[in-house]
Amino acid sequence: MTREDIIAKLKEGFVSIEFDKVDGTRRVMLATLQEESLPPVPPASDNADAVKTRPTPTTSLAVFDMDAADWRSFRWDRLRYVDGVDLPNGVQ
Repeated sequence: MTREDIIAKLKEGFVSIEFDKVDGTRRVMLATLQEESLPPVPPASDNADAVKTRPTPTTSLAVFDMDAADWRSFRWDRLRYVDGVDLPNGVQ
């Protein structure tokens, strides 16, 4: 399974993902990138300096955690399961 496959699944609906956290514990979350399931984007500020864009990281992915109702991220190399599919070496 590739990064593109996983992102496509996340955009289609809810995906159960399991990954190793930095502290070594395992985390399971129901995640999505499905447009209609994401919270609304707040309006842009009148102050152009207040709006900053961050570069998209290549080592991790931010997803919306349905249980926490907030954004979370995971590292690709620490990903272990996607909808029950075992990824023992993560995704490169």
